[in-house]
Amino acid sequence: MPEPGLAPLRAPSRTTLRWRLTLVYGAVAVTVGLLLLVLSLVLVERALSVDFANSRGVGVQLPSGQRLTFDAFQAQLRGQAMSRLLSQGLLALALLGAIRSSAQIFGCEARRFQVVQGLTERLTTYADMALEAVNAGDVIDEVGGIERIETCAHFLELIDAKDAARTVRRRVAVAGGPRVAPGTASAAA
Repeated sequence: MPEPGLAPLRAPSRTTLRWRLTLVYGAVAVTVGLLLLVLSLVLVERALSVDFANSRGVGVQLPSGQRLTFDAFQAQLRGQAMSRLLSQGLLALALLGAIRSSAQIFGCEARRFQVVQGLTERLTTYADMALEAVNAGDVIDEVGGIERIETCAHFLELIDAKDAARTVRRRVAVAGGPRVAPGTASAAA
């Protein structure tokens, strides 16, 4: 419970700036696509609705005995063309949205993979150098050095470089063990 006179803490927003911008750009793309589709429908409707002079009442007798006038035939063709244009336009818009989103995902994923590889290389190199310094006795605070190396292993886990983190942790487990003075034989030998 907050103290009197202090405003209650607000929970941090779960949406990031990148997510909000993605939603805005996606909405803009959908809106522009729909506007272009409506514009093309209007233009096609206008082009197909031209009345031909002296075409009223002109028609043909079908083999079924039904009379088909030019106006009815034109209206039927216009309806078919408009429905086909609408369905194909919506399909094209949906495909464009799917391609756009997958291109963004794969493009971002490729960049993320490059960043993870670079970070993994830097963190493991730092851990190797720090472990060499700890094992050589070149650090003033051995415990602090090992804690920093364990922090590197934690960072490696955070970026999903689990194998590298496991390797660093294994090396930390044996780091700073008993040192053998130069010129003396180890107890194991």
